[in-house]
Amino acid sequence: MGDLRQVRANHRATEARERHGLPTLGDETTLVLGHWRFAGTGYTPGEAIMAEHIRHRVSQARAIAAKREDG
Repeated sequence: MGDLRQVRANHRATEARERHGLPTLGDETTLVLGHWRFAGTGYTPGEAIMAEHIRHRVSQARAIAAKREDG
């Protein structure tokens, strides 16, 4: 069954490449499809609030751990 599935997958891939005008794949071919889109930098306002909350909790946890070690 696995061989049959692989033959079918190869056939479908070949059909799709022909339909979209893409080159056929050989052993030495690396096909790369994609595009990049700039999504922005930094946190959104909501993410900034959450990040600050997490930073504060980590800072508190470290302070508590330090007090326990000292004493």
